[in-house]
Amino acid sequence: MTVVAIFMFPLVWWILTSFKSKASLFSLDGLAIFYFYPILENYEIAFFGLVTEALNARRAIFNSLIVASASTLICIAVATFAVFGLLQMRDKYQRVILAGVLFWRVVPSLALLIPLFTFYRVTGLLDSYGGLIMFEAVLNLPFAILVLKSFFEDVPREVADAARIDGATPFQLFSKIYVPLLRSGIMATALLCFVFAWTEFLAAQFLAGRISVLPTYLMNVESMAWPFVAAVGTVAFIPCFIVIVFSQRFLTRAFTWGFQNG
Repeated sequence: MTVVAIFMFPLVWWILTSFKSKASLFSLDGLAIFYFYPILENYEIAFFGLVTEALNARRAIFNSLIVASASTLICIAVATFAVFGLLQMRDKYQRVILAGVLFWRVVPSLALLIPLFTFYRVTGLLDSYGGLIMFEAVLNLPFAILVLKSFFEDVPREVADAARIDGATPFQLFSKIYVPLLRSGIMATALLCFVFAWTEFLAAQFLAGRISVLPTYLMNVESMAWPFVAAVGTVAFIPCFIVIVFSQRFLTRAFTWGFQNG
């Protein structure tokens, strides 16, 4: 409980700040830290304000939604086909490919930014939605492959063998056997990839400087209106919160799949 409280304190403090006025935020009165008159003005400006900062904040949130959603769809689509293809290979080939995937996973993204920056500038992908979406998808692809492989391997081999005996093609085996059975695992993996893409900062900072997304906006905002910035950051939690709430049953089934089938 203590550990949870320690990790939750910054988030609670951030949310409390979003309901404060500037006077309450910078007040030297100790009572203003937790006991203050909450206001909704910061959220009104963030949602409906026409000032430059409010317009930039909404644009950054919209851009983040586009990048995170598109990169997640691409990543999960490629990962599911890749894992299914791996299962059709011999074990020694699987080990070689998985070693490469694991190596790609442990390489820090910062090490990739300098060569990618040069490549993007030459190819015209710099400061573009396509370039950022492609990088986010490729960055999360090893994670998605490793997680989905554990789910795919939990499907009993007898089920796949029976489908082959009945004349199922590889695509029918993939679309009618594996995907329906592993819907929970795929949804859980997509959720995690979405959160990773939503919070990615370095790629957006170096590869898409003119396309403002939420992490770069919050880090580079010039205004000292911290309550407004806190309100924008709290609004940024909403998409992840909604996805988690509506995907709870998929998460629960996915993370208990191995115990149910072990």
